Amino acid sequence: GKGGYNWTVLDTLVAEAESRAMRIRGHTAVYGELSALPPSILRWKMDKSAWAKFLDDYVYTVVSRYRGRVYQWDVVNEAFTDPDVDGPVPAEN
Repeated sequence: GKGGYNWTVLDTLVAEAESRAMRIRGHTAVYGELSALPPSILRWKMDKSAWAKFLDDYVYTVVSRYRGRVYQWDVVNEAFTDPDVDGPVPAEN
């Protein structure tokens, strides 16, 4: 990601869970609510193609780092259009 990654908290949590023989489930790599994103990310100026590449790279980086240690991932949660930005989500969807 822009500026790199800080793995300190996740590495500590994963190591602690492993030390207690706990299974680790990753929830969630990407969360669909804008309020869940660091404010600095919302200031990035990228087109849709660049955002898609950033998200692909981000998910690959996070999931790969914990390969073999996290047994399951919820990769994307609540990935719907934002009614405040894109208009209301049609009821049939």
